[in-house]
Amino acid sequence: MVLNLTQDYKKVIQFLTLLDMLYGKHSVCIFKRAEQLISLLPLPFTFDIYNRVVPALKSIDEQTAISKQEYYSFIMDYTEQEKLLPTSFIEPIGDNMITISSFAEVLLSIEKLNATPVASQSILE
Repeated sequence: MVLNLTQDYKKVIQFLTLLDMLYGKHSVCIFKRAEQLISLLPLPFTFDIYNRVVPALKSIDEQTAISKQEYYSFIMDYTEQEKLLPTSFIEPIGDNMITISSFAEVLLSIEKLNATPVASQSILE
């Protein structure tokens, strides 16, 4: 898909760019006075890997930190070829220990909100 985002679309550029990056798409842009295209690479993240990492993240969330080996053992169908993909969700703390990254914390928070819908009393009535 090719989008020619002119001035009328400036409000959605960031949203579409983020979606491209999250879904592994390659984006390019050019600024008014630029002489070449700028490539925006996909993020080192896929929803597939996130869904497989959730049990590991929940374990870290309960314990604050776990070992790297324990983290990788929680990832469903994990292979060594994927070693870099799950690193988006963790940050090192101390010797061989990891905790949840800010990115993973946001994703888990969204998941928690979706799991327990909240409605005010006036909406329920």
